[in-house]
Amino acid sequence: MYSILEAEKSLSLLDNPCLSGLVHRTKGEIYGSECLFQNALVEYQKSKEYFDKAELSFHSAYALYNIATAYSKLRDYDNAIKYLLKSEEQFSENGYSLYQFETQIELCYNYLQIDDFNSCANVFARIDKSAKIGYSYCDYYCIYAILSAHSGNFVDAKTYISKAKTEQIINPMQLAYSEYKIIRLQGNDTEALNFHLQMVAEQDKFVFNAINNSLLQSQVDLL
Repeated sequence: MYSILEAEKSLSLLDNPCLSGLVHRTKGEIYGSECLFQNALVEYQKSKEYFDKAELSFHSAYALYNIATAYSKLRDYDNAIKYLLKSEEQFSENGYSLYQFETQIELCYNYLQIDDFNSCANVFARIDKSAKIGYSYCDYYCIYAILSAHSGNFVDAKTYISKAKTEQIINPMQLAYSEYKIIRLQGNDTEALNFHLQMVAEQDKFVFNAINNSLLQSQVDLL
């Protein structure tokens, strides 16, 4: 992190928006990995300004995606959706189909967070599955399972959760969230609560690890 700060200091003397954008994006990624999401948001916003100035369409669209994920981590889902829609549009216009796929997946998850199943289904219908050939479909199957459960088809929901679990790369947090969502849709509140408590315990472990990280302590020292 200190080397990044030195790079930022050096770039302040130069007019190089591309490198400045990369530095701020890297700072955002570091802050985000340590659960400092508000700090990450500020850096991603700065990176977007520099990438726009440098006229780098891909990096600008990716900055929108990063801003959205930071808002999502802060549970500001309305702003997350707003920036994901902008990111989806820019990725689509410039032919970045793989990143468009990832953006649409995140859009679906954010709509599910606010129980907007119709908007989630509309975005899901836009997803081009072929854009991610050779990559994991874990998230795709998880969302498919939730939408199936919402429509009352719990047999298909179970099938797609099973498919998600067999993917080579699994997103454990989103897989757990999907199973929790399906249990809630089944109306089993007691089991859903127990599942939710397990998810909270896992999230707490992640946060505790971040608290013990030297980067977070360095931010505390600056207060």
